[in-house]
Parts: sequence; C-alpha cells; structure tokens
Amino acid sequence: MRLVRPLLVLVAALVVYARTFGVPFVFDDGHAIVQNLRIRELSPALFGGERPLVDLTLALNYAAGGLHVVGYHVLNLALHVACGLLLFDLARRTFRLTHVLAGREDAAALFAALVFVVHPLQTEAVTYVIQRSELLMAVCYLATLDLVARAEMRPASRAASWAAAILFCALGMAAKPVMVTAPLAVWWLARCVLEPPMRAGLSFGGAARPLDTAPRRGPLFLGLLASWLVLVVLIAERRHPGAGFDIDLDPFDYLRTQLGVTWHYFRLLVWPRGQTLDYDWPLAERWTEPAVVVPLLGWIAVAALLVWLSRRRQRAAAFWLGFAVLTLLPSSSIVPIADLAFEHRMYLTVGGFAVLAALALGGAAARVPRVAALVGLAIVVALGWVAVARNELWRDPVALWMDALGKAPAKQRIYRNLAEAYQRRGDQNGMRRVALAEAETLERLHHARPRDARVMTALGNALARLGRVEEALAAVSEAVRLDPRDPVSRAAQGGLLMQLARPQEAIPQLEMAEALIQGRTGWTDLDTMRIVQVNLGWAYAAVGRNEDALRVLREAAADDNVSALNNLGSVLGRVGQWEEAQRVLERAQQRDPEDPNVQSNLGWVYANVGRLADADALLEHAILQQPNEPSAHGNLGWVRLRAGDPAGAVHALEMARTLQPDNPWTLNMLGVAHARLGQWDQAAGDFERAIQLVPDSVLARDNLARVLARQQPSLTGD
Repeated sequence: MRLVRPLLVLVAALVVYARTFGVPFVFDDGHAIVQNLRIRELSPALFGGERPLVDLTLALNYAAGGLHVVGYHVLNLALHVACGLLLFDLARRTFRLTHVLAGREDAAALFAALVFVVHPLQTEAVTYVIQRSELLMAVCYLATLDLVARAEMRPASRAASWAAAILFCALGMAAKPVMVTAPLAVWWLARCVLEPPMRAGLSFGGAARPLDTAPRRGPLFLGLLASWLVLVVLIAERRHPGAGFDIDLDPFDYLRTQLGVTWHYFRLLVWPRGQTLDYDWPLAERWTEPAVVVPLLGWIAVAALLVWLSRRRQRAAAFWLGFAVLTLLPSSSIVPIADLAFEHRMYLTVGGFAVLAALALGGAAARVPRVAALVGLAIVVALGWVAVARNELWRDPVALWMDALGKAPAKQRIYRNLAEAYQRRGDQNGMRRVALAEAETLERLHHARPRDARVMTALGNALARLGRVEEALAAVSEAVRLDPRDPVSRAAQGGLLMQLARPQEAIPQLEMAEALIQGRTGWTDLDTMRIVQVNLGWAYAAVGRNEDALRVLREAAADDNVSALNNLGSVLGRVGQWEEAQRVLERAQQRDPEDPNVQSNLGWVYANVGRLADADALLEHAILQQPNEPSAHGNLGWVRLRAGDPAGAVHALEMARTLQPDNPWTLNMLGVAHARLGQWDQAAGDFERAIQLVPDSVLARDNLARVLARQQPSLTGD
C-alpha cells in the first residue's frame, strides 16, 4: 500500500507527458544545448558556467545519446516526478507535525502531488528541455525542506539529515538563483511547523517542567546560509547577465510590472487558458496605473491572509502560503530579469498552492468524503486533459510559435522563431509568409508611433528579410535620425550597408554603434555588440583592413559565437591562414552542425587545403539546406573546377549567377569553367561582364585577353 500513492504520481506524470519524448529542441535550447560545446565532454570545464549542475546533467545526456532529444526529455520527466514525490512526502510530514487532517494526511498529500505533476503551468518547465534548471533547483529546494522535516520526526538521524539538507541547498544554488530563498523557507518551516527550541528552566510549586526535545537549529541555519557563497561565486563569474541590477531595466519598473504578471500567473493557476511560450508584457512605468493598483491591493490581501493564518495558528496553511510566495519572490519582485514573464517561474509556487488546495479539500472530506473525492478526481483529470493538449503544441514548433504569435502579434522575437521553425521544415513559403506578416504588423505600429526609432529599426530589419533592402536602409536611416545615440539602429544601418556592398559607408556607422554600446553589460547589449563586431570585422576585410578585421572578429568569437567564428574563418582564409581558418570553422561547425553558411565556408577552406571530396560533400549539404544562397553554389563551382570537373562547375556557377547576377567573382569562375569546356565565346562574355562590374579588375582583364587568344585563363580562390 505504501507504494501505491507514489506509483499513482508516476502514472499521472507519464500519462500527461507520454507524447513529449520526441519534442525537438526549441528556443534557448539551441545555444544552451545544441551549440554548447561545454557539454560535449565530461570535464572540469562543466563547472566553469553559471549553472554547473545543469551543464553536468546535460553532459551526461550528451554522453549517453548525443543530441537525440529522447534522453533529455526522459531525465526532465524523471526530475519532475521526483519533485512530485518530494512534495507528497513534505506535505504529509507538515500535516502530521501540525496535527491537521488526522487520518487523511496521505490522501491530501497525494492530491497535492497529483495536481502538481499534471498542472498545465508545469509543461514549460518539463517539456522545454533547458528549463531543467528549474527542475533541478526544485528537486534541491524540496529535498532541503523534506530532510529538515524528516530530522524533526526522526531525531536519531538528525545530524545526517541536516548535513544532507545543507548539501542539497548548496547544489540547488548551482542550478538556479531562485534557490536563494531556500534558507528562508527552512526558517519559515521551523517557525510554522516545527517545534520551537526551549531552554530547560527552574520549576515552581514543586512540579518539574518537562524538557523540550526540540533541537537547537543554529548549526543547520549556519550551514544553509553558507550555501549562499556558492551563489555569490557563480554570479560573480557570470559573463552574460540576463538578470540583476546591471541590466538596462529599472528595478521599480520591474516591480510594478511583476504585480500584474504574478496575478496573471495566479489566474492561470485556477483557469489555465491563454498560456504562451513568449509573452509581450508591457512595462508598467507609473504606480497609478490600474494594472498596478489592482494587483497591489491583491498582494496586500495575500500578506494580510498570511498574518491572519499565522496568528490563528493555522500552521500548515501559513507555511504553504509562505512557501508559495518565497519561491516566486526571486523572479517576480525587485531584481530585474530581461524577460518580464515566463510560466516556468511558477513551477514550485504551483506546489505551494496545490497543498493549500489539498488542505481545503481535506477539510471538506471530513464532512462529505465522497463529494470531496469526486471533486478532487475531477480537478486532477481536468488539469491533466488541458496539460496533454498544451503538450501537443510543443510537439510541433510551427504550431507552438503560431500559438505564441496569436497572443503577442507585435513581438519580433516570435516572428524570428516562427521563421526558424519553418526553415527547419524546409518551408520557404512559410518563411516568406512570416516575413510579410511581420512587416505588415510593424508598418501598422509605425503609423501609430511615427517617431519611435525602435519600431523604425524593426521595420527596416523586416523589410530586409523580404529582400527590400533599399527600403529597409531608408527606414533604419530615419531611425538613426530620430535617435542618433541608439546603437541598435546604427548597427542595423551598418549591416544593411554591408548587404548593399557599401563597406566604406558601413564602417563609420558600425564604429559609432560599437562606441555607444561599450561598457554596457545587459544580455541584449552584449548580443548587439556581437552583431556589430561581426559586421564590422567583415567590413574591415572588405576594404583590405585585414588586421583590424581579425582583431575585431577574434574578440567577437571569444565566446564561440557561430556567426563570429564563421566570419573569422572566412577572413583567415582570405589572408592565406588556412590551418587556423580550418580550426575556427570546424569549431563553428561543432557549435552548429547544420549551419549552411559555416558548411559553405568550411567547404571552401577544405578545398584550399586539398580535401576536395570533403569540400564537395559539405557544400552539397549546405545547398540542400539553403538552396537560395548564392555563395554555397559559387563555392561548389569553384571546388569542382579545382577537382577537374568543369561541367559540374558550370552547373553550380550558373545557379549562383541566377541568384546573384552581379557577383564578379562568380562571373570570373564561370568564365574559367566555360573556357575549360572550350566554350570560348561564352567565357569571353563572362569576363566582359565581370570587367563592367569591376573595371579595374586585373584578373578579369588578364583572363579575357587569354580567352581571346584561345589560352586557358587562370583560376584563383580569391
């Protein structure tokens, strides 16, 4: 009988998550797992990240099955079940220690655990692989509390239980900073649930006062507080802050906003309709806004209820309400986080409210046991049904991002991820539909806010994705005029000038963007800086400033960014440093094995070091993924020329010319291929067109003279 209830928790979790084992990596899984080279081997480097416990488990997954998603989902679900079982055990211990629900403790704790494991709000933490950080932290948080409660009920093993609790608390700090409130939760557990330590005193009137058996918990609290040192060290070492007072977000703006966000979470707790992966929550900038005042009154009511429960000695209810608040506090109070709302932040808080619901239902069961049982069953089944439906969306990234877009139609990040989902499907029409929809949305926003530089920049980027580069440049140039000190607008302007092959004009804009963003530490600022440096390095290379190009690109590639590594490898190849170019591009390919731009450049480098077969295979694979990318076709043509296959080269180079008619390099290679096939007139036409585009090209003029004399032209990789 003792195993029946844990088995029910396991079965409920399996029913809800049975169809999630094949859910692909999405969103932040890309850079945190797929491109995370640190997890590719079990080494001390795993402990150099911000969340070493998370990286360690990901490395174990990678060692067992590479990047096959099944193993990652199995471990996530196992952690979720472990949390459900720990919640079950902690709930029934708190019920027994506070003498509530006599005879019904296990049944009430089971209901709480079932609600916890099947609630739809939990799907983001379980099905979204990288939210394993939330699951690992939750296991450690609940284990810490459960071990302290166990020590109270089993004094003989108290020292071992306390030592294990301190260990789990320290491990949780290495999983996610939300663990910071765990020592406070233990203090709250001791205050509400455990017996207070008392000193033996003198008795009067001849009656001996019984000695209290409750322990002094000073050593326990000292150990738990010492675990904060783990968090201090990890925060001090972090390289990419996405939270904290050093990001570009006012703490009080964040606090005001979180008042509304948390009550949205609570609404989803009761009525889980309207969930989404990516919120576009507005920032609350004034205390007088109704969206601030109303939830603030709600939180005052929660605080009053907590005080009332404490004073009325409703100890179990007071503890679990306080637990729910403490677990939500780190992510939803005054410490800013770049993303204002994410449902996985409610993971442990769901557990607190599940136990409160169990207390209420358990109380009703004393009067109407059958009705209470039926109501409890209905709640679990209904929540599980909704969770299954939510998990179905996760199975298809396009459906998942379409759902998010329907709830936040103006958020640009959703468009990016939806387009990427279509790209992974190979659906070019879908990608174009997304780009058109984004441009239309931003044009409406621009009409509503004509002087908003950020909207203008976003519109320019959207137009560029549609191939309307001149219109895009006009839009971002207007954004720069509206806000000359906005580095994002200048970065976009420089990038578009590079697309139009105007590097001399791009360089001042990119250098200004770099200067404006220098010293900022927010993760969006760091991302913008990387984009600036990648483009600036390429611009320097385009005007022959190779040393400057290599300096900037080495800095951008310091954290293994794929785009920076790709450009760095390309520039190294251009200056003849083939061995280093190969190493850099192979590292980029390790980070993202499916990036067609990396494959194209690496194929070109392989050809230059004599690995022609490897080069051909890589370039063909790149073309399959990105058939409309002219550089991959051009590189393949050049490789085939090197391999002595001019007919194959003509086929590839003709496709490159169709996609990009005015590329002088492609025309020169095509002229060489035609000449090798004895098609002298066509070769002469290719070189003449190349000279029209670049009149001072010595190579094109020399090759034209050779072809007119019926001599073979020279081949170059430049």
